Amino acid sequence: MTALQTYIGVVRRTMAEATGGTVKHVSQERLVTDGNGYVLRVADHEWDRPAFDHLVVLGREAIARDDAGTAERLLREALAQWQGQPLNNVRIGPILAPHIRRLREIHLGARELLIEALLRTCKAQEAVEEATELTSEYPCHENIHAQLMRALYASGRRASALDVYQRLRTHLDTLGISPSPSVNTLHHAMLQDEPDEEFLALFGATR
Repeated sequence: MTALQTYIGVVRRTMAEATGGTVKHVSQERLVTDGNGYVLRVADHEWDRPAFDHLVVLGREAIARDDAGTAERLLREALAQWQGQPLNNVRIGPILAPHIRRLREIHLGARELLIEALLRTCKAQEAVEEATELTSEYPCHENIHAQLMRALYASGRRASALDVYQRLRTHLDTLGISPSPSVNTLHHAMLQDEPDEEFLALFGATR
């Protein structure tokens, strides 16, 4: 506890010097004692998480109203806030681990939304690039594989799109499950020499 208090004192002095304030002000308003611990108080504009969350919400709303161009811009701006892995410079224990998993899920969701926006703005090759990386990281994630299938098909690479389906199916077989009905339906449409273009258009997969 004594060592911790010493470190807190050093941080408070550093913050006071950096802001031109006093150690007393920092200890009362910024890095404050809270029971047996400490709380760092920051405004929304002073760190990246609120900005990221807000931009993702706006991007999702833009997709919902079919404004994919705006959604792409907002989501790229949101993802630009993200640098590396969360809390990668601290030791991860049972308290932080669930928090980090949640952050990664939020980040993954933003990347999925960006791919969706790219598909809807007919930027198939960019969607391929984004989705290819994610399918490597998440070999059993059906939506990401479906997005990659759509992007490849829209790029005129039907064989590659069908190969993505087979890879997904192989990975899911190890879990004893099959691809979802929606993925199977997409796969079936892509198998046809004269596919239902209206159906594929709804998925941003029109060639």
